[in-house]
Amino acid sequence: MKEIILGKSKPVHIAYILFMFMIGCTTTVVRYNLSLTDVERPADTARRYGETIIDQVLENDTTKYKFTDSLIEILFLTNYKQFEFILTNKTSHSIKIIWDEAAFIDGDGISKRVIHSGIKYNERSAPQPVSVVAKGSSISDLLCPADNVYLDSYFGWMANPIITEADIGKTVQLLLPFEIEGVVNEYLFRFKINNVTVEQINTY
Repeated sequence: MKEIILGKSKPVHIAYILFMFMIGCTTTVVRYNLSLTDVERPADTARRYGETIIDQVLENDTTKYKFTDSLIEILFLTNYKQFEFILTNKTSHSIKIIWDEAAFIDGDGISKRVIHSGIKYNERSAPQPVSVVAKGSSISDLLCPADNVYLDSYFGWMANPIITEADIGKTVQLLLPFEIEGVVNEYLFRFKINNVTVEQINTY
């Protein structure tokens, strides 16, 4: 399998993310098999900031995906209900993440508003202030589709999985708008869902 980058190809591998929860004496294990396949940028951004690289990073037996160009470096990890990431600003200017213009596009092509760390679930429809990443610094954050959040009468606020077995073979996308010196650069990250498996393990 090869990654897809702008004008260059190099090997990329599969990420396995585990989510476990207990029900009585049975453990349900959900395994996600995803790969970051390509990243789309505005034409002006692509011409000005040139070559990009998509790569895999193995940390403590967990595979993550890293995207790099002349503006940013972003490292992704996906779990059952959210995307986690670390964004590094490689420019000499501040970068603003415009959250109210960000989106998650599911496997059926439906665009959904997202919320990120620090936003209360009961305020998921309220405007979100931008996040500012100073020059040369990094920010750690996470996001999930706002529509996935719901109030359970017993457990309180919860979030549905972002990926299910029905999504195998589909592509999900993240749209992240980064503003630099008043110019908004929209990055569209595409993830291929290779497989999703659900196992019931006896915990006696």
